Amino acid sequence: MLVSFDHENKKVRLVLSGEKVLETLQEKGERTNPNHPTLWRPEYGSYMIEGTPGQPYGGTMSEFNTVEANMRKRRKEATSILEENQALCTITSFPRLSWVHTARGQTQPSGRRSFQVPLLSR
Repeated sequence: MLVSFDHENKKVRLVLSGEKVLETLQEKGERTNPNHPTLWRPEYGSYMIEGTPGQPYGGTMSEFNTVEANMRKRRKEATSILEENQALCTITSFPRLSWVHTARGQTQPSGRRSFQVPLLSR
């Protein structure tokens, strides 16, 4: 998750710029070098990004020794392009996800037109 810290008001908000972050990461990585060691993909929300290894791990036990280093590399790569007071947060759900003023760059809820509502119930 992409989060922004407002130290003055002691608030943390989601940052809805995942698409922009992904575009930059992909441009610096796989679009420049098809064998880049990391791949970046969109996730469920615009405040999320997903980084994966550039190539699948092999079947040997020694491959397990490279997992943590690759995870550190991905975190460092993503963190390097964030703005001041922004950070990556590795949790499954943002604690204040449905509260007012949860995100920086607020959007208006669309109710029954939301992409989360099944098409047949619209």
